[in-house]
Amino acid sequence: MQRIKFSTLQNKDFKTLPFTGVWYDSFGCPARDCKWFIYAKSGSGKTSFMIQLAAYMANFYKKVGYVSIEEGISESFKKAVSRADTDKAAYSRIYLYDRAPLGELKKEIETRKAVKFWIIDSIDSLQMTPQDVIEITALCKKQGKGLAMVGFSDGKNPKTPAGVFCKYDADIKLIVDRFIIDDCNSRYGGNRQPFVINEELAAQRRGGVKIWDGK
Repeated sequence: MQRIKFSTLQNKDFKTLPFTGVWYDSFGCPARDCKWFIYAKSGSGKTSFMIQLAAYMANFYKKVGYVSIEEGISESFKKAVSRADTDKAAYSRIYLYDRAPLGELKKEIETRKAVKFWIIDSIDSLQMTPQDVIEITALCKKQGKGLAMVGFSDGKNPKTPAGVFCKYDADIKLIVDRFIIDDCNSRYGGNRQPFVINEELAAQRRGGVKIWDGK
């Protein structure tokens, strides 16, 4: 267990990511080893957001690992990637893992040094427990890696014990609702501006009402 003085903490320089534009407005400037938790009902747009997040994070990390548990390497996931409104030039730095078993995933995170940001989509499809989340978080923290986990929701709350644990433990916790993140809850500042994942689909799902414009 590490012990330091408050004065030491004040002089400590933590490495953060220089988010800009809508990313800064919604999430601030996260630490490089930040932990994200994103949850939603099926079809709400959470995977679309994760693809956008992976592409954006590829601007700051040499390699990003995307573990696709729910859809795997499939035609449906290929279509999700194709329709994502994001920088496709970043795709060469994103490595897709197909339904990796939990034991193999832990080993990959521990040994694949070059991958500095991991996305697990989703913890519920992988049937993770709170203890599994703790172990994977510790592996990432030890190596200064960022981590984003996806979960299912039951109403406005995570559906499983692992998801509930992530909601309280994560630095950035987000619920996706009809292709918008209305409440961007981040410990890293920003303006908590709603994040629009797909404006056209959001308008369709919300009856044409642009909630993100305050209308």
